[in-house]
Amino acid sequence: MNVVFICSGNEVTGFGHVSRCLNIAFALARLLPAGQIHFYGDYGHFSKQKIAQAGFTRIEGLPAGNLIGTLLIIDDYQINETSLKGYFNRGARLVIIDDFDQFAFECVDLIINFRFEAEKICQPTDKHLLGLGYLPVAPSFEQLRMQRLNNRSDNDIKSVLVFIGGTDRMNFAPTLLSCLDKVLHSKQIIWLTNQDVGLSLRNNQLTQVPYVDDMAELYSSVDLVFSGGGLSKYEAGFCLLPNAAASQTEQQQDDTYVLAENALSFDLGLIGEVDEEELICRLTVFFTPSVIEQQREAMANAYRSDSTAKLAEKIFYLL
Repeated sequence: MNVVFICSGNEVTGFGHVSRCLNIAFALARLLPAGQIHFYGDYGHFSKQKIAQAGFTRIEGLPAGNLIGTLLIIDDYQINETSLKGYFNRGARLVIIDDFDQFAFECVDLIINFRFEAEKICQPTDKHLLGLGYLPVAPSFEQLRMQRLNNRSDNDIKSVLVFIGGTDRMNFAPTLLSCLDKVLHSKQIIWLTNQDVGLSLRNNQLTQVPYVDDMAELYSSVDLVFSGGGLSKYEAGFCLLPNAAASQTEQQQDDTYVLAENALSFDLGLIGEVDEEELICRLTVFFTPSVIEQQREAMANAYRSDSTAKLAEKIFYLL
């Protein structure tokens, strides 16, 4: 049976959907030949490059006729019930990544929502795989998590990462960097961005880094992560990296709030609704050693090192 991931990764959607689909694809490739795994969607140069480097093929479209013998894994907020029923009627098996409980349709075989406490925002069925126990991560993240579990970090912060996401919709990163420069002193601040911005800081050293092939290598070199509220706050948490999120959408803000209530992230607020003075106050609280240590303990307990393997096994049962 062929497996086709339907997702997009471009300037509008960012790279998050492709990233988590690649993580699932890597795990499935341990269970079946990589030549049976394909990607279909609207991809920018970076996404095309990552898919090719991973050894998977991109296809230009699905067969016009029947889809018997095809498993579709769909990670697309724009998909609708009509399209899903169309795939189902042509014989496809359907797996969908559903962050916001939108796709619990009869035609879907498996529904994945790996958000923390997803069971509280969904109406669970026997088709659902819910919670951090099914979080898809890259193999390199699994290695980094084990290293950090065996060698717990102290509270001495030397380097921090700022990664608002593939799309910084409101150009928030420069504001965050300015506020960090007022709170921190003599630290290394790494800004992951493809923007060509000649920004400098007064009190800290700033390094701009373009998008990298292996985020685990970057995560291993920093002590804290500041994200835009999307997938990266989960990746950081899995890797036992204390993190704070400035959410770009209301849905992300809702998710960040729940994580923050359980010490799995720190809430910097919704971008556009928090001013610089309030942001500086929140950053000051976040840098409190007790807050950082509480996050490390919570992340060690909440995330599961075998979550990707468990997810791949559940999908494999459908083949």
